[in-house]
Amino acid sequence: MRKTFEYLFTAAIGGVVYGAVETLWRGYTHPSMILVGGICFLLIYIFREKNPERRVVLCAAVGAVIITTVEFISGCILNLWLGLSVWSYRSMTPNLLGQICPHYMALWFLLSFPATYLCDVIRNFALTFHESSGGADSSSSNSSSSSP
Repeated sequence: MRKTFEYLFTAAIGGVVYGAVETLWRGYTHPSMILVGGICFLLIYIFREKNPERRVVLCAAVGAVIITTVEFISGCILNLWLGLSVWSYRSMTPNLLGQICPHYMALWFLLSFPATYLCDVIRNFALTFHESSGGADSSSSNSSSSSP
């Protein structure tokens, strides 16, 4: 139950932060982007949780791949299949079906640095909260291998 709450909290934080960043960048956001942002941040969080010893630059690269992949899948659903026209990169070359492009993948890489640090803050808070509430040994929930 603790893990479920931790993941829901993390996805909510990611969705709200992404919605705010997009609103600052474009002046608006689509409600679906809060869900997409939450999914992306949760996947980055899980990667970081399973690989805490990895260098931040690797986590940012993985974050860029995660976000670009989720962006492509959600773009195919929201824009191409449902016709919502949430975004289009058709004017940018190169692009893949107008849903992703290298320019934004580079931006996702840069945004993944603070996202990785935010993951660490949330994870440390979750571990501290769990320990202070009398939970079981928190080290058992993070038993990933220490080899890179």
